[in-house]
Amino acid sequence: MLDNYLLQELVIFSTTGTLAKTAEQLHVTQPTVPRGMQKLEADLGVRLFNRQPNRITLTATGQLAATEAATLIQANHDAVHRIQDFDRNQQVLRIKSTLPGPLIVLKALHSQLPTNVTIDQPLLTTAAITTSLRQNQAALVLSNQALTTDELASQLIGS
Repeated sequence: MLDNYLLQELVIFSTTGTLAKTAEQLHVTQPTVPRGMQKLEADLGVRLFNRQPNRITLTATGQLAATEAATLIQANHDAVHRIQDFDRNQQVLRIKSTLPGPLIVLKALHSQLPTNVTIDQPLLTTAAITTSLRQNQAALVLSNQALTTDELASQLIGS
């Protein structure tokens, strides 16, 4: 298992190119960075850096590792947001709409709705419906479009 801080260190080094700038961005002392890089090389069992007197650069493997590390960090970040959004949806019923009419009606009825109902204002584009539901940014989307996916269900509620 790779430590996130080591991956972050590698990504920052790949963009800054120096140990000093990497340490500065991470708010750590400069000697901390080479130790982390050595640990990452040991964990992966490959050489990531060309070490020369007063100069350190990424090997081709190191460049690939930095790209993969950036992808992993982003995936980790996205997963955290999906989990947090899911948790919020467990506590609050978030409603979005692609049409202004349902939002107007819901706003008029807001005082009669349970306190855990939240109505998101900006209209959702039709293309963003499935993304919004999959990423738990909404629990209910009101639209004039029927959804046809294996993961999501749509229901006609009136006209």
